[in-house]
Amino acid sequence: MIDEEFPRWLASLAEIAPAKGREQWQALLRSEAWRQQDALASAAPYTAFAGRGEGTGRMDVSRALVFFRAALNKIISPPNSEDAPNNEEERTVA
Repeated sequence: MIDEEFPRWLASLAEIAPAKGREQWQALLRSEAWRQQDALASAAPYTAFAGRGEGTGRMDVSRALVFFRAALNKIISPPNSEDAPNNEEERTVA
Protein backbone atom coordinates (compact mmCIF):
# COMPACT_ATOMS: atom_id res chain seq x y z
CA MET A 1 0.00 0.00 0.00
CA ILE A 2 2.81 2.42 0.88
CA ASP A 3 4.65 1.66 -2.36
CA GLU A 4 1.50 2.53 -4.32
CA GLU A 5 0.75 5.74 -2.44
CA PHE A 6 4.23 7.23 -2.29
CA PRO A 7 4.46 8.33 -5.96
CA ARG A 8 1.01 9.94 -5.74
CA TRP A 9 1.95 11.78 -2.58
CA LEU A 10 5.26 12.88 -4.06
CA ALA A 11 3.50 14.29 -7.15
CA SER A 12 1.05 16.19 -4.92
CA LEU A 13 3.89 18.16 -3.31
CA ALA A 14 3.99 20.53 -6.29
CA GLU A 15 0.54 21.78 -5.29
CA ILE A 16 0.82 22.04 -1.50
CA ALA A 17 3.13 23.46 1.15
CA PRO A 18 5.89 21.08 2.31
CA ALA A 19 4.66 21.12 5.93
CA LYS A 20 1.15 20.18 4.82
CA GLY A 21 2.57 17.43 2.61
CA ARG A 22 4.58 16.04 5.50
CA GLU A 23 1.47 16.02 7.71
CA GLN A 24 -0.49 14.18 5.02
CA TRP A 25 2.25 11.57 4.59
CA GLN A 26 2.55 11.02 8.33
CA ALA A 27 -1.22 10.62 8.61
CA LEU A 28 -1.21 8.09 5.79
CA LEU A 29 1.65 6.11 7.35
CA ARG A 30 0.02 6.18 10.77
CA SER A 31 -3.31 5.06 9.34
CA GLU A 32 -1.72 2.15 7.47
CA ALA A 33 0.30 1.12 10.53
CA TRP A 34 -2.89 1.05 12.64
CA ARG A 35 -4.66 -0.96 9.93
CA GLN A 36 -1.83 -3.50 9.89
CA GLN A 37 -1.80 -3.63 13.69
CA ASP A 38 -5.51 -4.40 13.77
CA ALA A 39 -5.17 -7.10 11.11
CA LEU A 40 -2.27 -8.79 12.90
CA ALA A 41 -3.87 -8.60 16.35
CA SER A 42 -7.17 -10.00 15.12
CA ALA A 43 -5.35 -12.88 13.40
CA ALA A 44 -3.44 -13.82 16.57
CA PRO A 45 -4.53 -17.08 18.18
CA TYR A 46 -6.18 -17.06 21.59
CA THR A 47 -3.00 -18.41 23.15
CA ALA A 48 -1.23 -15.18 22.13
CA PHE A 49 -3.72 -13.20 24.21
CA ALA A 50 -2.98 -15.40 27.22
CA GLY A 51 0.73 -14.90 26.60
CA ARG A 52 3.73 -16.74 27.89
CA GLY A 53 6.68 -16.17 30.14
CA GLU A 54 6.79 -14.65 33.59
CA GLY A 55 7.66 -11.34 35.16
CA THR A 56 9.18 -8.71 32.93
CA GLY A 57 9.78 -11.32 30.23
CA ARG A 58 6.08 -12.04 29.90
CA MET A 59 4.67 -11.29 26.46
CA ASP A 60 1.13 -11.27 25.18
CA VAL A 61 -0.76 -9.44 22.44
CA SER A 62 -1.65 -6.44 24.58
CA ARG A 63 1.95 -5.94 25.67
CA ALA A 64 3.17 -6.34 22.09
CA LEU A 65 0.67 -3.65 21.04
CA VAL A 66 2.07 -1.30 23.70
CA PHE A 67 5.57 -1.80 22.26
CA PHE A 68 4.23 -1.28 18.73
CA ARG A 69 2.45 1.96 19.64
CA ALA A 70 5.49 3.30 21.48
CA ALA A 71 7.73 2.56 18.48
CA LEU A 72 5.21 4.10 16.08
CA ASN A 73 4.99 7.26 18.20
CA LYS A 74 8.78 7.45 18.29
CA ILE A 75 9.05 7.19 14.50
CA ILE A 76 6.00 9.28 13.59
CA SER A 77 4.97 11.91 16.13
CA PRO A 78 1.31 11.64 17.05
CA PRO A 79 -0.94 14.42 15.73
CA ASN A 80 -0.94 17.50 17.96
CA SER A 81 2.16 16.24 19.75
CA GLU A 82 4.28 18.82 21.52
CA ASP A 83 7.31 17.08 19.99
CA ALA A 84 6.02 17.58 16.47
CA PRO A 85 7.52 20.56 14.65
CA ASN A 86 5.13 23.40 14.01
CA ASN A 87 5.03 25.94 11.20
CA GLU A 88 6.44 28.73 13.37
CA GLU A 89 9.68 26.95 14.20
CA GLU A 90 12.34 25.93 11.73
CA ARG A 91 14.55 22.98 12.42
CA THR A 92 18.15 23.68 11.69
CA VAL A 93 21.10 21.35 11.40
CA ALA A 94 24.14 22.45 13.37
